[in-house]
Amino acid sequence: MVSGKFAEAVSKGRVYSVSTVVAGLAIPISTTTAPTVMLWNPLGSGVMVNLLRYNIAHASGNTTAAVIGLQAIGGNQSGAVKGITAFADSPAVNTRLDGGVPSQIKASAAGTNTILAVVNWMCTMFVLEADTIATTAGIGGLLSYDFDGLVQVPPGYAVFPAGSAAPATLFSQTLWWSEVPLADL
Repeated sequence: MVSGKFAEAVSKGRVYSVSTVVAGLAIPISTTTAPTVMLWNPLGSGVMVNLLRYNIAHASGNTTAAVIGLQAIGGNQSGAVKGITAFADSPAVNTRLDGGVPSQIKASAAGTNTILAVVNWMCTMFVLEADTIATTAGIGGLLSYDFDGLVQVPPGYAVFPAGSAAPATLFSQTLWWSEVPLADL
């Protein structure tokens, strides 16, 4: 018997995660053309992406006040998301440790993606206060945002976290999602 909010999807092998290096990456400002953590559901993937959770944890540095949210780009029918000029693939980890279904989308936590322009601020996830995250061990903590079914990423779209300001802090980041075959919708 499985229990828990995402247990059924995990047992079917359709839940995935992508994480930055433990030392963390910066969360870019909302006007960025260089997203650090990004999910791209390409046309032809055959799946709808359901965002599940996004976690950040202080890794190093002090921060400035910022609102952290989710941005989305896409809608191009050419097979590529309009505006992505470089994408650095990272391994999508299936959370069913004995295997599961391979991910059908592209995930990146490499910090080396490039886009031409940002289109939509989808939702606000966190508020970071200035100087509340310090470099002293034991200060800070995990911030977790549960999408609770509110954001689906269809083929031809990409999403990534960004901030109202660029915190000077490095954060260890993990983004979880599930993939549902379009034929099952």
